[in-house]
Amino acid sequence: DHLLTGEDPQWTADAIEELIAQKRAKEGRYAAMYVGRWHFPVEWLGVDGRGRTILNFAEHPDLVPSVSRSDALAARDEALGEVRATPKDRRDKRLREELVSPPQVISQLLEEVRQTEVDNERLRAVVTGLRGTLKASNQAAEVAKLEQELLDAEATIFEQAAALEQLAARPKAWLSHEALLTDPALRAAVKDITFFGTPEEHDKFFELLNADGLAENLVLYRENLEETEKDRKQKYAPKPGLRRMLAQDQFLMFCVIMITGDPLSLVGAMFGGVSSPTISRIFVTWANFLYLWFREEFPYPSREQVQNCMPAKFLHIFGSDKIRQIIDCTEIQMEKGSEPQAARCCWSEYKHRYTVKLLAAISPVGAFTWVSEAFGGRISDGQIIEASEWLDLIEELDQILADKGFNINARLADKFAHCEAPPKKYTSQDFTDYENASTAIIAQMRMHVERAFGRLKLKCRYFDGILPITSIDLVGRLFYVCAMFMNYKAE
Repeated sequence: DHLLTGEDPQWTADAIEELIAQKRAKEGRYAAMYVGRWHFPVEWLGVDGRGRTILNFAEHPDLVPSVSRSDALAARDEALGEVRATPKDRRDKRLREELVSPPQVISQLLEEVRQTEVDNERLRAVVTGLRGTLKASNQAAEVAKLEQELLDAEATIFEQAAALEQLAARPKAWLSHEALLTDPALRAAVKDITFFGTPEEHDKFFELLNADGLAENLVLYRENLEETEKDRKQKYAPKPGLRRMLAQDQFLMFCVIMITGDPLSLVGAMFGGVSSPTISRIFVTWANFLYLWFREEFPYPSREQVQNCMPAKFLHIFGSDKIRQIIDCTEIQMEKGSEPQAARCCWSEYKHRYTVKLLAAISPVGAFTWVSEAFGGRISDGQIIEASEWLDLIEELDQILADKGFNINARLADKFAHCEAPPKKYTSQDFTDYENASTAIIAQMRMHVERAFGRLKLKCRYFDGILPITSIDLVGRLFYVCAMFMNYKAE
């Protein structure tokens, strides 16, 4: 360390030679050794695999006077630069050397240019050949694609031909919209299977429903709402041999089910062997569609509309045109639920069977104006008034005709409305003459709502039997749709 730092320059030549021998034994790791103003020349051998510099001390035992320290360091840096130079540095150095002899460089560059032109010509020929090969391969691919499309078309034609054969072998539907318009027997029985008096009226009403293709673009109901569109299309895709029912036939099928009350399997046989699950989906779809369509096209009538159609008898008896509606409840028998709590809610003490109960309102002329959702038969008249949305329809100074079970004047007082109901007997005393006359007058007027219920149930045999428990959630909407159909009368 003292030798390298030059702290003690009093060294003999023998000591320095011994030091040189020691450094040689250690593979010589220094380019120059300085002792004061003396240095030892060395030979540069390169760098080993571990990045260490390899030096060979020159065979000069005598000390030679050192050049300036800066010159020695410059020489060392130049030597190190040769080893540590990057490829870019070497390229720049080569270019600088080439600039020294321009004629030789120019000739070399010309040779490279000629060689490049030869290579370009060869590459151009290769590219031209590749273009021809690629064009031929594309034509072959197009031919193969067309051949595959031809095979697919032939397979589709074969499947359609097989489907036509199956359709020809299936029993022909004797009940359809077209047959209703052409068959004399069906034309004579049109009132027994539709809500209208003639096939032309039925057809005109369907055209009204199908404005802008609304009915033809209906998507049939599906039970699993969580399934994806792809799964739905795969599940309900038309299979070979099955035909998609026309919208006219679907509407006629809904009318037949509601009016006749026949089982779905029998109705399917009438329309050419349609399966019961398909009929069920069509029935649910059209029930919801007609409910929404009637709610949109025929909203709750205003007071002016009701007054313009007020019968003279109401004006004579009540001396006012404030009678807005006549309300009452009706019950329809249903299947017993398997759950005890649901069965208790549907048991009717009045009918002594399991029923659903609905609240309906008619105008003084006898037209249905509003129908509630279905409730369990156990609910009372006052409770169904609270549970339904009927109170939202009442306006100031409205007068309502109702049965004596509707004790709702306390609720109507908030809106300055009044309910005309027969007096209720709370004691054993007989009614007075005034109470008897009031009961007779109100009962005579409110009889119109009972007659409206009777006409509807007489026309729609679907409500005559025991309703299946699977259709309970649709009863309110079905009753409303049939009530709106009952408002139509032939001119």
